[in-house]
Amino acid sequence: MSLRAVLDAFADRGIKRTSRGWEARCPAHDDQKASLGIAEGEGGRVVLKCLAGCEVADVMAALGLPMSELFADQGPQRRIVATYDYRDESGALLYQVVRYEPKDFRQRRPEGGGWAWNMRGVRRVPYRLPELVAADPSTCVFFVEGEKDVESLARHGFLATTTVMGAKSWRAGNYREFFTGRNVVILPDNDSAGADYAAEVANTLDGAAASVKILRLPGLPAKGDVSDWFANGGTADELRRLTLDASQVQHAPSAFVTSAERLSGEREDRIACGPKALSFGVQFLDDAIGGILPKDLILLGAKTGVGKTALATMLALHNVQHGKRVHYFALEAEEIEIERRMKFQVLATEYYRAGNTRPLRYLDWYMGRLDSITARFEEEAEERLRTQLKNLLTFYRFKSFTSDDFVERLEVIKSQTDLVILDHLHYMDNDDENENRGYKHTVKQIRDSALESGRPIVVVAHVRKGDRRYETLVPGVEDFHGSSDISKIATKAIMLAPAYDRQNGRAHLLSTYMQVAKCRLDNSVTRYVALVTFNAQKNAYEDDYFLGRLINGGREFKYLTGDEMPVWSRARCPVMPAQQGGERR
Repeated sequence: MSLRAVLDAFADRGIKRTSRGWEARCPAHDDQKASLGIAEGEGGRVVLKCLAGCEVADVMAALGLPMSELFADQGPQRRIVATYDYRDESGALLYQVVRYEPKDFRQRRPEGGGWAWNMRGVRRVPYRLPELVAADPSTCVFFVEGEKDVESLARHGFLATTTVMGAKSWRAGNYREFFTGRNVVILPDNDSAGADYAAEVANTLDGAAASVKILRLPGLPAKGDVSDWFANGGTADELRRLTLDASQVQHAPSAFVTSAERLSGEREDRIACGPKALSFGVQFLDDAIGGILPKDLILLGAKTGVGKTALATMLALHNVQHGKRVHYFALEAEEIEIERRMKFQVLATEYYRAGNTRPLRYLDWYMGRLDSITARFEEEAEERLRTQLKNLLTFYRFKSFTSDDFVERLEVIKSQTDLVILDHLHYMDNDDENENRGYKHTVKQIRDSALESGRPIVVVAHVRKGDRRYETLVPGVEDFHGSSDISKIATKAIMLAPAYDRQNGRAHLLSTYMQVAKCRLDNSVTRYVALVTFNAQKNAYEDDYFLGRLINGGREFKYLTGDEMPVWSRARCPVMPAQQGGERR
């Protein structure tokens, strides 16, 4: 985004021009002195400096804006095209939805004479609530999916409403009271998400509203809405007739649509899905499950110290190097740790490519002990990453962080990301006195967010310690710490374990078992376990791997022979030589 767009976010925080740029009240603390400095840096980058010591990430989070908006090359300039006020019964402003062009939305609430760009602590109400409560209770209320559609209906003389941020907000709010005794007609958008949303609203209002109808407008284009219907010639009289003819929902519905309707466009949707898949950057995982699909919720599990964060960091770096936008929630790491790990991986690759043979160790490099031999590679690594990591945005935990905080931030970034990584689940605050129930609720919120945002989410999670008498080589999905129900909500689950029984005699090459323990699209891949190699000198996995299966109750590993190899692995997975095969513990 441009400097202008960032300055606009401070419009209500006393911003003024200075000799060095601009100054404004910092939104990350109770600022009465305009202690935040704003300036334009190299390449159009926006520079923020809080004299009270607030981190830049905290300032942007308080505004409800992603870090990407500090850079000038993120696409066309954004401008506000509409604002929608949400008011209580008396007309007092509670919060506001801001619509931008290119299409994007933000929410803000009044605070201290200005705006706070978040929804913390606000009471959720339906849009145009004063009009709703003032209307005759017998008047039909149209429920739609966006404020623009409410305004379209109002211009045609209808009483209409919606809720902020769609289905997620409907689940978060308590809206039944506003529709008690009302006659409600739901106008869903013409897509599966619209059908699901309509069913959820109708299900919630069952027993409260006097009547509920779901009216699917005829002739809508794919993803079309009531505004499109009016634009294509629909009239108020026709809508009244369709409303009278629509059948009332008699019981709480499921989102039932005929299979014939669902199959319409199936081939096109399926083929379009392929190019959207993201690569893991780990050969075994890309071979076995083909990549990361939109709406995936992928659990990455292992015991402490096995390399979950290393794999998550590899995954992020691989995707930003291929032009994808990645948002990384580093809840466990120290600040800049993720970037530092990536820099070491790039630096080490160039170091060995130059013919150097002296082993590198991340810890030694971190402590500056290798600077005499790596210094000439530092500048090149930083130069490469300055370009590549513009697509990587990291968030480091600085205080309490709950699943509600994650969902709120995801709502802000969902249109600006291709992949979200949460590292990790068990560093999110869980206030439920029943820990298992709390974790299940957290993962369900994350799963709902993945479905609603259409963005894949990788969640790193701990595996609990087991009884050594019955412990398997690779943990199962039932071993996730907190609740075995966690894995039931995921679309895929990947497990890691150290292969102590398969060490190859070279200290920097760490043999590791890797298993796709769950894959909803192809459960057959869960039968196999890969023996992969993590190169500690490069901080990355090698491409070659061996395939096997677990036997003897999961306590032994047996290599596959050529005839046993699944078709997806034969092109790249070498067969273990006979003299090295067999079963070992």
